[in-house]
This record gives sequence, C-alpha cells and structure tokens, in this order.
Amino acid sequence: MLQIKKSHQQGVTVLSLEGQLIHGGETRALAEQLAGLLKAGEVRVLLDLAEVGFIDSAGVAELVAGYSNLRRAGGDLKLCRPQPMIAKVFQVVKLTSRLGVCDSVAAGVASLDESGANDPDAGGEG
Repeated sequence: MLQIKKSHQQGVTVLSLEGQLIHGGETRALAEQLAGLLKAGEVRVLLDLAEVGFIDSAGVAELVAGYSNLRRAGGDLKLCRPQPMIAKVFQVVKLTSRLGVCDSVAAGVASLDESGANDPDAGGEG
C-alpha cells in the first residue's frame, strides 16, 4: 500500500510517497490526493519519491495526469529524489525533462517557488 504524507514548505505542497506506485489502489490514492489538492487550490506540488521502490506504467500515467491537471490550473508538479531504477524509467519515457526531477526536497521547493513567483494565486510566498 502506498503511504502519502503531506507537508507544506514555502507555499509548496510536498507529498512524500512510500511504497510502490502501481496499478490499483496505489495510483487511485495518489489521484485522489492530487484531486483534493487541486480542489483546495493547492496547485504547486512536489512529489518526494525517495521511498518509492517501484513504479509501473499506471504510476507513470498518474504522474503525467497529475502534472497536466495542475498545469491547466496554473500550477506545476515536480518530482524529487527518485531511486536510481525509477530515475532510469523517467529518462526512458522522457519525464525527466518534462516534469523536472530534482535531487532534493529543498531544490524542488525552490524550483516550484520560482515557477509560482508571478502567479497571483500562488499565495505571495517566496
């Protein structure tokens, strides 16, 4: 089962994921979490993947869907600290350049803080 812990840093919502991001309940849990953030107006999201051991095509699809939904709402989604095998998957499917993958939570938060600096709905933090 995928565990999701939510925190906030500098106006960015950080979701720390633990487990596997695979077809079924795991991807549904992430989809529901992202939909809830979108509904609440929390549109700058960083996914910390340090504790995710495996991702399948459904997991990748959910990341792309979450990214697309947040971008349409004027926000953004970044990924950080993927395990080497998962980072390789991201490179193969070209997610690294599209979504942006950071080496640390701090770097991810900073990149999202910059991307929302001109957004009047970003909360003025940063």
